[in-house]
Amino acid sequence: FGHGGGMPGVATTLNLYPTENLAIVVLANGGNRPDFIAQDIAAALLPQYADSLKVRRARAAPRPRTFAVTPELIGNWSGTMRTWDSMVPVRLLVKPDGDIHVWLGQQPRAILNEISLIDGRLSGRFGGEIPTRDAKRWPHFVMLGLLLQDGTLKGQANAMSVTDPIMYSLASYVDLKKQP
Repeated sequence: FGHGGGMPGVATTLNLYPTENLAIVVLANGGNRPDFIAQDIAAALLPQYADSLKVRRARAAPRPRTFAVTPELIGNWSGTMRTWDSMVPVRLLVKPDGDIHVWLGQQPRAILNEISLIDGRLSGRFGGEIPTRDAKRWPHFVMLGLLLQDGTLKGQANAMSVTDPIMYSLASYVDLKKQP
């Protein structure tokens, strides 16, 4: 298993392999990925782990996504995000070239990334903050999952921790209507 935590600005990982009588500890500056370093060390020492690590990383590798904007998506969308404690205005601008701009509350404009549209479900992520006390406790990005149906986009905006693996995901309800 792995464990992260410790001093601010210092990332730590402790991986234990009891059947192999092995413990791996990695301390690194905050910008590094000690979990990946620990996995690479384990792979060098444990051949059977190396094989499974290759498979897991191949599965997790980003796949190229193609996003073709559809005519019903192009335009301005506005509405609200309902969190557990407030209503926050949300606006999307879907451009004909496929760029999607997002405004969440009073935050600056963000660009939606990793966009996909599958069976009417628009998804993507952007740099922003869900403005609730619980979400603000840890750094996060916002993941959208919205269903296009009858001139509306409805679904969720999730505050997703920036850690890998994801430490938490807090959902809020989003309801947008296309503006004339």
